Amino acid sequence: MSEQRKSGWVIWAAAASIGLNLLLVGILFGHALRPAPPPDGGRRGPSAERQAAELLLRDASPQERRAVRRRLTAGWRGLGDERRALKAAQNDLVSALEADPYDANAASAAFERWTRAESRLRQSTQGILAQELVNATPEARQRLANRLKQQADQTERRERRRERFLERRNGND
Repeated sequence: MSEQRKSGWVIWAAAASIGLNLLLVGILFGHALRPAPPPDGGRRGPSAERQAAELLLRDASPQERRAVRRRLTAGWRGLGDERRALKAAQNDLVSALEADPYDANAASAAFERWTRAESRLRQSTQGILAQELVNATPEARQRLANRLKQQADQTERRERRRERFLERRNGND
């Protein structure tokens, strides 16, 4: 009788052990098969420009939403020169990085051209959005300002955590 109880307990323990092992294997495979995080760690939110556009569209009536979308699209299409300059600067950077032998001065100059082209495109986009925000309600503009403040706070907290981590890692407690 005691042997039957003992063998029943062993069967349940073996089943539980197998179940936990399968769970562990599933977790490990799930972790291994999950997609890689974005290059920035996935921590950054949408750009200020995107947030402003989303806010303009969200707070508008359906008719006004279509009109805002048309104006934003027309403004974006009007930035063809800036977009082409950015693409050319990116191509120059790729060429500089792929050059053999590698020329650090050429790569640095290509990075500068790319940064300037990207900056001009962003400034133009921001100008279009600034004009559209004229039509936004004060509450909508305040919501955008609050979102941007929240992002700035998150960035500041992330930087403080990073600095503390680096101090601990380098032994400068």
